[in-house]
Amino acid sequence: MELSRFAVVISAIAGLAALLLFTPYEAYLEGILALGIVTGAVVGFLMHPRREVFYVRTTVRRLTQTETKP
Repeated sequence: MELSRFAVVISAIAGLAALLLFTPYEAYLEGILALGIVTGAVVGFLMHPRREVFYVRTTVRRLTQTETKP
């Protein structure tokens, strides 16, 4: 029973893929998917982080050549 349900699902997905990829709807599908990817990237860049991030400045002391000699 479980194997036949799996076969039906795989067949339905393959049929839908064949219908959409080998018909005039292919260009529309590609355009919609590209628009979705671009929209997701823009939304991701515009989202603010959930928590505040603080940067702490530290100072590094530079050694001169006379200080590095033993």
